[in-house]
Amino acid sequence: MPLAYVSNFSDGTVSVIDTDPNPPIVVETYQIGGNPFGVALTPDKQRLLVTLYDTGGVFLLEAGLGGGAQLGGALLQNSARGVAVTPDGNRAYVAAYMNELDPLLGTQGYLGMIDISTVPPGGSQNTVGIYGLANPYGVAIYSGTLGTRVYVADLGVIFGQGAVVVFDNNSPTTGPQPLLGYNYENNPFAGPADVAVFPDGLVFATQYSFFDRPTFPEGFVTAVKGFREGLAVPAPFTVDTPGQPAGLAVAANAGVLYVADYYGGIVTAIDVARRQVIASSDAILKGPIGVAVTPNGEWLYVANSASNTVTLMDIESLGKIVHYSIAVGNAPYYIAM
Repeated sequence: MPLAYVSNFSDGTVSVIDTDPNPPIVVETYQIGGNPFGVALTPDKQRLLVTLYDTGGVFLLEAGLGGGAQLGGALLQNSARGVAVTPDGNRAYVAAYMNELDPLLGTQGYLGMIDISTVPPGGSQNTVGIYGLANPYGVAIYSGTLGTRVYVADLGVIFGQGAVVVFDNNSPTTGPQPLLGYNYENNPFAGPADVAVFPDGLVFATQYSFFDRPTFPEGFVTAVKGFREGLAVPAPFTVDTPGQPAGLAVAANAGVLYVADYYGGIVTAIDVARRQVIASSDAILKGPIGVAVTPNGEWLYVANSASNTVTLMDIESLGKIVHYSIAVGNAPYYIAM
């Protein structure tokens, strides 16, 4: 049965949703503890990684019905956020943040590379830390003609200094090496918080504001920015969105990017070829953050952090005809399926 996993930030749980019934139902709840934030499945769907925002813990769990047992894990420093797994299922990359400045680099963010190919005695995974980031949140992985790339959305700590940082995935011992960064200095009030990549290497990141929506400067436009690595001259571009973009989801076959608007309470669909918004949901969502597309490309799941629900929308109409609301845990953030 196809399952979806939802991190519930405020009650220390992960909700497991059976996506087959109509409407889908929660069939199990994993007790994690702390503040679950990012979730990611291994390609075989047998293992689930969950990051803890409050402690920096990363749990490697048995997935599926009757799952939730801890197989292994790692302890990063202070705050673990976004997580992504390589296509071979051997490594996980986690964005993390330290409470104190690195004495050499003067930064507080780093990328943790965790070896999940085996579970060593004691259950503690081998981990390599790559330092020098400012305030990383989202992580996405690409594997294709460029090799394997790790993209990190670094929100920044000084207005206008956020960037999407690109790493390689070549060394299992020293960790990935930074290749380049696309900075977001043209907007002094925002930085990238989530990142997603299409199979052809087209990368998008949300331009998330440091401020609450009511205090935006007049005329402030939020946006999703895109670029494609490997061009002789990098060509980033911007797609304006109607509110405050948070989470991203890719429908690769349709060439559509879905964006959760945290303050506006909607989901926006962007045609990446035309680089324009083609639809917005009419459902009134409450604090949507994470979004995910089902493997068959027919449904969109949206985590509503302020209503403790997951909204299920049919992609064809983007929820204008059929949508369901599924009760989950307290403050759902992200979804893996």
